[in-house]
Amino acid sequence: TGSGAPPRGAGGGRSGGSACSGCGGGGAAADASSDEGGLGEAEEQEEIEHIQHHLEEMNAAAGELNDAQEELKDAGRERQRLLQLWAVGSARLARTVGASRLAKAGPYFQRKRRCSAAQAAVETISREFAEALSAGDAGDCV
Repeated sequence: TGSGAPPRGAGGGRSGGSACSGCGGGGAAADASSDEGGLGEAEEQEEIEHIQHHLEEMNAAAGELNDAQEELKDAGRERQRLLQLWAVGSARLARTVGASRLAKAGPYFQRKRRCSAAQAAVETISREFAEALSAGDAGDCV
């Protein structure tokens, strides 16, 4: 804001001496010196700039949050569209092939999935065994 006025939502007032502990700004020292009339005005300006900085960060974070929420909505709409497309295709396939034939094919695919899982487990165990053999004394295993 080039006008020097605090941004919208800043309230325009002082924060009562409470400053961000991570920024090292303002605080009780600013209140004490402003009461004396010495450097109070400069410190108050610094505190206002400090608050404006935080407000800008909050606005940026809110914009990022809004963008992420919009992306989430878009992904949800796309998921729903794909789910509907799958439901239509699945129903069409069931009508074309027939429910009894699909029921007969079910056990085949269940066994195929179990076989693939068992094969992956055997490969993992074989790899682990080969690594143990190469790391240790091969004579102990025979």
